[in-house]
Amino acid sequence: MGRGPQPEGDWRFRRLYTYAATVAGLAMLAVLVWRLEAPRELMWVAVALIVRDAWRETLYIVAPSAQAIVAGLAAWRGRP
Repeated sequence: MGRGPQPEGDWRFRRLYTYAATVAGLAMLAVLVWRLEAPRELMWVAVALIVRDAWRETLYIVAPSAQAIVAGLAAWRGRP
């Protein structure tokens, strides 16, 4: 039995997921900023959350074109 198309292939789904995850990540960051009192610890937690969000967004938005990038690199190297 075949399944219908998965939602991950739809750009609207990707954008909605990415924006929702960003808002959630920034909300967590705001809560941590509000609750922590040590400036040095706060800086590292904030940087880690920002890096995590940027990495996830980049990978999730680039994912549809990853196959095209791999095919292009394979063609450039002379592979079929």
